[in-house]
Parts: sequence; structure tokens; C-alpha cells
Amino acid sequence: MTQLFLYQKSLEKSFRPVIIVYRKKPFNELQNKNGEAEVIRLLPSLILLTVLLFGNSILHAEDDDKVSIKIGEKMLNIAYADSPLERQLGLMYRKKMCEDCGMLFKFERSKIAGIWMKNTYIPLDLAYITKDGIIVDIKPLTPHDLVAVNSPEPVLYALEMNQGWFDKQNIRVGDKVDLLP
Repeated sequence: MTQLFLYQKSLEKSFRPVIIVYRKKPFNELQNKNGEAEVIRLLPSLILLTVLLFGNSILHAEDDDKVSIKIGEKMLNIAYADSPLERQLGLMYRKKMCEDCGMLFKFERSKIAGIWMKNTYIPLDLAYITKDGIIVDIKPLTPHDLVAVNSPEPVLYALEMNQGWFDKQNIRVGDKVDLLP
């Protein structure tokens, strides 16, 4: 049976996590010719372990963080991506989304933002929103398109909804989004 042990080894006055892997050998037999423990860097293993353990919850962040916003008379309770990882994953890997579902992205600061559709299967519409809640642009997004769609001016938010949703709700550039976090 293979056993794994976590171990920290000081290299150049800094601690780096490593993993010691051995097969049915006592610890004293894990040393190489120089008497040092045989190690494999932890980072790739830790990434794999994280994906295996938490992959489903990471890929479906909409189940965790939600926010309520109001556009005109329409109240929405949608997924909220305010961390770098949540913004990076966005709506990737989802095959469907309910009619009034979507994701609100909040950037760290107002900026010219760009969003692409890597690993995104659902056709979406993207609304860029200023820090004051004004929609400055609405663009259609094509699944799997790797070309970034940029905002026309600095924005603090982006709202992704099913393609055609803004049209059906009669929401246009210049409309205000209320209750933004």
C-alpha cells in the first residue's frame, strides 16, 4: 500500500511544502545517497487533490454565493463572482441555466474589462455596468469563443444572462441596476 506524508523542508531559509511518497518502506529507508529525504513537490499534487475533492463545488459556484439585484421592476437572485477564482471560472462547464439565472461579476476596481467564453457551453448576453449601476453596453457572447469582449469604458460589474434575456425584459444600455453589492 502506498502511503503519503506531508513534510516541510527548509530550502534556502524558506519553508516549502513537499510530499514524501513511499511504498512499504520505513522512514529511514526513504533517504537518498546524500541522506536527504526523497520528495516530490506538493503543488501539483495539491492542485489535483483540490480539484478531486472540491471540483464540483468550484465549478458550480452559483450554488454557494448569490446576490439579489433589481433591474427596472425585475428582481433577480443570481450567482455572484467577486473573487479572482470565481471570476475566472464564471459560467464555465454549465450545459444549461434557468431562464432568470445568470452571474454577476464584481471586479476589484473599475477598469476596462474583457470577458471570453472559454469552456462555456451556453450562449450568453453580457451587460457591462459602471460603479453607479448604469448599463453601458450589452453584447451577445458565442459559446467557446476565445476572443475577449471588452467594455467600452471602465466598469465595476459585468452581468451574464441567457442570450436574449435583456431583449425579452426590455432592458437597454442606459438602464440602472439597483442593489449592487
